[in-house]
Amino acid sequence: MIDRLALLAGWEPETDTFFRRIGPNDLHFDEHLGRTRPQTGCFCDDSIEGGMSAYSSELLVRLGRSPAALLRRYPEHCLLAMPGALLVTKGQIIEAVPGDDSLDDCNHAHVNILGPKSKTLQKALRRLDFYVLPSKH
Repeated sequence: MIDRLALLAGWEPETDTFFRRIGPNDLHFDEHLGRTRPQTGCFCDDSIEGGMSAYSSELLVRLGRSPAALLRRYPEHCLLAMPGALLVTKGQIIEAVPGDDSLDDCNHAHVNILGPKSKTLQKALRRLDFYVLPSKH
């Protein structure tokens, strides 16, 4: 069993990086950027708790996991890395919300990103580099 208080001790969301899974149908080629990018709709609130679901890089490391572990059950997806500093300066609140660890131990690194997802924020997020990781983790 994971000690949540110990896991979160000293955690600072504004210095962390957050990974969001992006499905293959949510990517398209942007002629202005000259590369594939996630669609703006990927950055809306989607979790049951009311925020945008993501995973903390720092908490994954503390759990002894890599970002690639987030794709173990989603080999066709890729990850978008979102800097905590960008999210916080755009008015987002990052809340650690552990999921059910019987499904996946990475769920202890689950967060909700709360706050209005303005068009400016969505545009900034969709322009970030995303990471396509190999399907074998």
